[in-house]
Amino acid sequence: MRTLREADNADKPARLAALRGTLVSEPDLGELKTECVSAYELYTKGLEAVRAVKKALASDGGQAEAERAGELLASAESDVAAGKQRATRCAEIEGRVVAKYKLK
Repeated sequence: MRTLREADNADKPARLAALRGTLVSEPDLGELKTECVSAYELYTKGLEAVRAVKKALASDGGQAEAERAGELLASAESDVAAGKQRATRCAEIEGRVVAKYKLK
């Protein structure tokens, strides 16, 4: 989880895909995986929307495109904020798991 959290934004989608593919058998590890996947799905979705906003603004597509960019930006802000909240919970669960299994 730490490598996903600490990865550059450009690297997060690949790390997220790797986490999704990780098999877990213990319930607390499943909770950790679920929370972290959810957090970083929201976060990366928000980052993708920000990229789309930048592209839309650079295209100078007129009023309709500007309004769409504004809507995308509001959605992106919401997704990134929700992702950050869930990432905090992910880190909290990770702390409990690390302590329980005496990991470093």
